[in-house]
Amino acid sequence: MKKIEVLLVDDHPLIRDGLRDVINAQSDMKVVGEAINGAQALQLIQELKPCVVILDIALPDFNGLEIASQILEFSASTDRTINIIILSMFLKESIVYQSLKIGVKGYIVKTASSSEIVFAIRHVCEGRYFLSAEVSTNIIPEYLKSHEADQQHSPYNSLTQREQQIFRLLAEGHSNKSIASFLNISHKTVERHRANIMAKLELHSYHALLKYAIDLGILEA
Repeated sequence: MKKIEVLLVDDHPLIRDGLRDVINAQSDMKVVGEAINGAQALQLIQELKPCVVILDIALPDFNGLEIASQILEFSASTDRTINIIILSMFLKESIVYQSLKIGVKGYIVKTASSSEIVFAIRHVCEGRYFLSAEVSTNIIPEYLKSHEADQQHSPYNSLTQREQQIFRLLAEGHSNKSIASFLNISHKTVERHRANIMAKLELHSYHALLKYAIDLGILEA
């Protein structure tokens, strides 16, 4: 029987060691690679095409959500389905929502038990969603309900998918050059998107962009 292949993406060796031991102890799964940052993760994704990626949301180079977006874009361009489980120290409704919105299949807090992690891996490989026990069944519905009216009329939703991606990267502090390299597009294209973003959101400074991102829940205060 073919084993479930798992890629670990976390910059903390102790976390990776623990996950590796738990996963490799299962008869139906194995860790095929490990990455300590987003750039390394994207490289290994192309080489290994694992069934599951356990992805820390707080990486040293890029936010885990942006790496997840890139992984899912690659997955869509190939005949290999790659399922992502976000691993986080904290439980924040807006981050859980953003994760599900971009196509992440699982969200686990780092206090989860080993049995929960193993169950989540099997679950997402079957095409289903898995949220940590700490993510109450009320969290997502209540979050969506409380934000539904605002989100429907939010100027943020007038941004294209690419503009939203660049908005998040800008809010995280990445330069135009860094964003161009990460998304494999030209510097001028990033500048054009940035100008469109500022115009559509009626923002006139980077400080205003940061405040807007915090208000949306995309960025922590």
